[in-house]
Amino acid sequence: MKLFVKELWDLRWRGIVLFVFTLLTGYFVLANHEWFMSMVDISQIEQGLKQAPFLNKILDMETLNRQLLEILNNIDFYVWSQWFGKNLYQLILLAIIILAFPLFARETEQKTHYFLLSHRTRKNIFLNKIMAGFFSIFLIIAAGSILPAMLAPFHGFDFGLLKAFMYALHLTISSLLLFSVVVFFSITFDDVIKPVIASVIVFITLGLAGNMFGMYYLDIYRYMTGVDIFFTDSIQAIALLLILLIALLVLFGSWHIFKNKDF
Repeated sequence: MKLFVKELWDLRWRGIVLFVFTLLTGYFVLANHEWFMSMVDISQIEQGLKQAPFLNKILDMETLNRQLLEILNNIDFYVWSQWFGKNLYQLILLAIIILAFPLFARETEQKTHYFLLSHRTRKNIFLNKIMAGFFSIFLIIAAGSILPAMLAPFHGFDFGLLKAFMYALHLTISSLLLFSVVVFFSITFDDVIKPVIASVIVFITLGLAGNMFGMYYLDIYRYMTGVDIFFTDSIQAIALLLILLIALLVLFGSWHIFKNKDF
């Protein structure tokens, strides 16, 4: 428990800044529907919809394009597209990199692992760092998911705690996979710059994979943004279980490397 608290303390400023920034951004986006709508470029949105192949599987795109203006003026669509489908998941991606990359790489670069290993087992160090890092990310996910439910009564859109839970579940499990990738690089590399570069490359590649090969179900950001929740009002349980399994496998691989690494 002491190590868990220490790790949280080490992450406190990064976590607090990201947490507050997420809340401020959320309030600005969710409370200013009319102002944002006055700046919308319809043609850009139409182009974006055409480039999202998975939408063709769950929606009649021809009807969607005809009704686009009506849909955009729907404040519930605005809440999803501008918050969960855009700003929140981007903020979570940023938080994952900022909070996860120094967990192990910083200790290696500063050669402080020797001190930790002289007082605790590698298993204890690994588990507490993982729990502290992802707990910090989860707090931001929870705040960002609940915020629309808190603002809904004051700004005329329909969003309850059940919907907040659904989005948070998608975000949490998808984020765990991306978090596990950054942790893997943080353990593998011996400085704090390479994990960031490698993570950004992987995040971009994951975003391109589904579109490039037409396999929309491989697009991790489809699940992070809750596309299926908004358009079909359903959780993709099988996909989330597979994502969770892959995340745990990556974390297990990271543990194996950390357990056998020479410091």
